[in-house]
Amino acid sequence: MTSNPIWIGDTRLQLQPELRVVESADSITTTFSYAGPYELCKSSKPYRGQTVAGYAGRVISTDLLRKPGGIGLLTVTVVAPADESSLSSTPVETKWALRWMEARKPLASHPRYTAKNVGYGDPAFSQAKSSDLWQDANNESACKDITVAMVMEDCAKGTLDEAKAKLSTGTDDDQVSLVKDYLSKLARSTEGYKSFTPVFTKVTTYPTSPSGTGAGFISGPPAGCPLLGSVPNSSKFKWFKDADDVTPTGRSGSYERTEVWIGADDIDSDLYRKSANP
Repeated sequence: MTSNPIWIGDTRLQLQPELRVVESADSITTTFSYAGPYELCKSSKPYRGQTVAGYAGRVISTDLLRKPGGIGLLTVTVVAPADESSLSSTPVETKWALRWMEARKPLASHPRYTAKNVGYGDPAFSQAKSSDLWQDANNESACKDITVAMVMEDCAKGTLDEAKAKLSTGTDDDQVSLVKDYLSKLARSTEGYKSFTPVFTKVTTYPTSPSGTGAGFISGPPAGCPLLGSVPNSSKFKWFKDADDVTPTGRSGSYERTEVWIGADDIDSDLYRKSANP
């Protein structure tokens, strides 16, 4: 190995005019070449790890090519760590992803019973929903505090005779049809249904460590998301910031920030704050 830690080349070799400099998030790579007699190129080439006069960094590779006529081409690649003071917090890359998360919900919460059957099946009870007050022939005052949902629950817990007796008191045909429809599905062991909610993930790569906003709070829809239009009625969802992780990528000085938003029908504002601030 050469005793000189700095490679200064050989004056008998000719530096080629081509020079290539590649800057990335964590390094600056410089590639240059010398031409001359092949054996001289071979004996004069720098060692890996040497510094080179006039270039920042150290040699990571050399490429020696023997051309016709005994001419050699020596290509040297030098890599220097990026100067972090010159790096900005501007993202290097941003990637968005959308997936649909499956949730299991109780049958009684289905829009067929809670939203006047809008868009679901036979509209036989389109004028009734589970939150309506139950119209009872035996007790007119009962309609002040008994809902169709309560009747649905009572009938489901009782015997068949008890359910029939309860339904016989109903004076609103749509309400009675709603409860019967609900009971018929329970009889077929349909106790719940699948619901799907959108989940957005944003992965941003930064040249330096970024700052996150935290997670676990009610948020607006993810700003600038190009996939938001892929969610039907996205404005009807309540959005929850579920993650905001900052991790090194494994490359010097480079970090990834991973943010996750979950769309929900509703979020309890008593349990979760409405922004990143306490």
